[in-house]
Amino acid sequence: MFKGIHSIHSVNAFSGVADIINLEGRNLIITGGNGCGKTRFITKIFDSIFNRVAQRNYKTDSVLNNDISNSERQLASNFIGSSDWSYYTEKLSVLMEEKKQRDNFNIIFNDEDQNLFTASYHTGKSVIMNFPAFRNANINSVNSIRSLALIKESTKTIATNTYEMENVKAIYFEEYLVSLKQARAMYITEDNDLASANKIENWFNKLENDLGELFEDKSLKLKFKVKSGSFEITQDNKEPYKFQNLSSGFSAVMCIYAELLMNIEANELSPNELRGIVFIDEIDAHLHISIQKKIMGFLTKSFPLIQFIVTTHSPFVVMSVNDAVIYDLSKHEQVEDLSLYSYEAVAEGLFDTSPVSQVLMEKMSRLNLLSIDNDRNKNEIIDIISILKQHENKLDEESKYYLKNAEINMVRHSKGEGNV
Repeated sequence: MFKGIHSIHSVNAFSGVADIINLEGRNLIITGGNGCGKTRFITKIFDSIFNRVAQRNYKTDSVLNNDISNSERQLASNFIGSSDWSYYTEKLSVLMEEKKQRDNFNIIFNDEDQNLFTASYHTGKSVIMNFPAFRNANINSVNSIRSLALIKESTKTIATNTYEMENVKAIYFEEYLVSLKQARAMYITEDNDLASANKIENWFNKLENDLGELFEDKSLKLKFKVKSGSFEITQDNKEPYKFQNLSSGFSAVMCIYAELLMNIEANELSPNELRGIVFIDEIDAHLHISIQKKIMGFLTKSFPLIQFIVTTHSPFVVMSVNDAVIYDLSKHEQVEDLSLYSYEAVAEGLFDTSPVSQVLMEKMSRLNLLSIDNDRNKNEIIDIISILKQHENKLDEESKYYLKNAEINMVRHSKGEGNV
């Protein structure tokens, strides 16, 4: 059984700093400050895996070392300047460069795992997908209804070794739903096959439950419009809308979800059977905070055998899981579990970001400055305290301390006791 990437070894060619990430098949969340190279790093991992699995362009360490040794022996046994000597000189140069690159950057699989992964990838049972930071679910509107078999064939004929893997099968998502509804009706009216009809009905129920969880709305339904041959998404107290009108945040998530689901359907798998590695750059892009908190859980629950490798700027994504490896590319540190930490601790410790808003920081700084001379600044101090008191339950502990201290100083000042 394919267990995913075991570890990642990377050495910066300029600084010599090493990044060693021990995954053992777990999901990976890459964090770090702006400019630390998260996108470049995740792309490099994808390129390496795509090259060795999809393109089958990879030698094991033992084969590479044997080729180097053989070329060195051939060089030693040929005259300098001969055609064989020139050939093996060039070959050895290429092999040594390949070894150098591998020493600086290497993805470690169990050998058996890699062989299984390569075989299952080329039979459609596993995936390698790369989703960039700016993504949308470009789900086509339905203009005509094709059979399920034709749609599945269309998705299968999309080249699985295409470099840009994102959102190439998801375009058929709504068309597939429509054909599935049509097939269910035909199973009942023409074939009297209630088992197949119920299977489709259960499939739709799961889809609605998944989307309801994502949209945080259990009232969500997928309503099939018979006259137009299309679907609408309905929610209580909202106007119905189509897949083509999703907000940027939900569209970004549906881009991933629909692509994986269509891959499953095209190869007649279940979500519990699809394996592989999926790369998502800036998984938090366009997402509301409430969705940032659940996006990793949603994807891992929907596709439990996929290893997700993502980058993020969001403390909420980092805090949402307890079974993923978190790697800080700025500090070159691996963290196992931050799910029990506070938002403030993660924001400051992992992202070097203050959890306090800029406006609040400015008001707190102003309050501290004014408190030096309560007599002269009394009215402005009272105004700032009044504003901050309205939001006291949302303040971090440090800000609450300074606010309380300013209040005490004002009380003591009014009693003629001066500042403390």
